[in-house]
Amino acid sequence: MVTIGIIIFLLLGIYTGARRGLALQILHLVGYILSTFIAVFGYRAFSKMIEMYVPFPSYIPGTHLAVFSDGQALEMDQSFYYLFSFIIIMVVNWAIVRLITTVIKEMIKLPIIKQFNTLGGAILGFVFHYVAIFFVLYLVAMIPTDSVQKIFEGHTLANWIVTNTPLFSGIVKMWLFS
Repeated sequence: MVTIGIIIFLLLGIYTGARRGLALQILHLVGYILSTFIAVFGYRAFSKMIEMYVPFPSYIPGTHLAVFSDGQALEMDQSFYYLFSFIIIMVVNWAIVRLITTVIKEMIKLPIIKQFNTLGGAILGFVFHYVAIFFVLYLVAMIPTDSVQKIFEGHTLANWIVTNTPLFSGIVKMWLFS
């Protein structure tokens, strides 16, 4: 069921990207890159604020984790709050980017070949949605409960996205657990 949801979300990304077109997707890309920089520099301070309001279930040694090792699980609470803070900052910034692009959408219509504009937008839309899914799944994979861990057991699409996404899987693991 999770795999179907992921596929639907990725198809939605392709559709919205194709509908927006390459020019608008590039504007979104620039905004998302700026959002990422803001989140990278602000997540630690924000994580300290949300620790009091967002509960995290404690890891009990011996609990089976499908994606993370026992050593990583012992540091999971701080890593969870870091990633949760990062995602919240990104969502707020993405909302601001969407507001700005909605306001100036008419000004950036460029006379680009329609098929190229649609295809380029679809590709960028897929990438944006894939990155969003990656971060949400990574956050969910950190929750040490059996019902959540069953989602990631075996060779599911969710497990593959968290463990095998080029560049992101290794970088995020080093970022959160070092």
